[in-house]
Amino acid sequence: MATDYLSALNAGSGLNVTQIVDALVDAERVPKQKKIDEEKEAATVQISALGSLKNELSVFQTNTAAVDGQIGLALSSSTSNVSLSRTDSSLASEFSHTINVSSIANGQVLNFNNGGSGFSSTTADIGIDSLTIDLGTWSGGPAFTANGTSSTFSLTTGATSLTDVRDAINNSSLGVTASIIEVSTGSYSLMMKSPEGAANAMRVTTSLSGSAVDVMKYDPENTGSFADTATQVVSASDASFTIDGIAVTRSSNTITDLFSGITVELDDVSASDLGTDQTISSRYSETDALGILETVVSEINYLLSFLQEQSKP
Repeated sequence: MATDYLSALNAGSGLNVTQIVDALVDAERVPKQKKIDEEKEAATVQISALGSLKNELSVFQTNTAAVDGQIGLALSSSTSNVSLSRTDSSLASEFSHTINVSSIANGQVLNFNNGGSGFSSTTADIGIDSLTIDLGTWSGGPAFTANGTSSTFSLTTGATSLTDVRDAINNSSLGVTASIIEVSTGSYSLMMKSPEGAANAMRVTTSLSGSAVDVMKYDPENTGSFADTATQVVSASDASFTIDGIAVTRSSNTITDLFSGITVELDDVSASDLGTDQTISSRYSETDALGILETVVSEINYLLSFLQEQSKP
């Protein structure tokens, strides 16, 4: 017959064996559990510190990126209509030039107004199956020379309104923008504007539904059965200006290839500024250079202070 020695010992000695066993187990477990808890807490603190460090490094990178590569060049212009900006400070250098703007670059603007009578609705069918816009140059004659950029917009049944034409153009990558304008109560026009530059004039042709009248045509070279139903509001043109008396033309008002590392922007030059000498310059500035150094030093000191704080026991 088996004997329960623990029960017998417990009954005969007056000792609580269960409590003794629990105490022995706790004596073995508690120090180890405490060590595990302390290591877990330390790991949590380290993870939190690493997260904070990562955040501070990101802030440091963002704040110093604003002055990355800058060498203390101060850009200036004697008119608000001609602005300068740095694109690559490592390539930029000092200069001072006289600029005289005679004209800025324009995209061609066409007004489609239903032959002068205007469209009475922006949602009614205008009888066009497809519309093709070619970009190029109009010259005397008139004659059109395409530049190779073209888009054809096919309009599905039930989606052939003035609004559908506008949306199809604006959703394309052609660079032409279209807008519907209410020129008077209940009378609408569709305006098309091409990208800047003389080589971005438009030729607009259509494929019609049945016997519909062509209300979206601009092709002075080939009037065909229908006269053009658009009028030119603004012609496509290049920017024209001089730098220290040297004649320069560009197809865009944003000019990146005139001075190394510097972008010149011709804004809406006022009539009073056209044909007037203005000064643009890029010069080293001790104040700007000192400001750059102060920014970097301040960010480094803050980061060092953060690291020292996190390193305290």
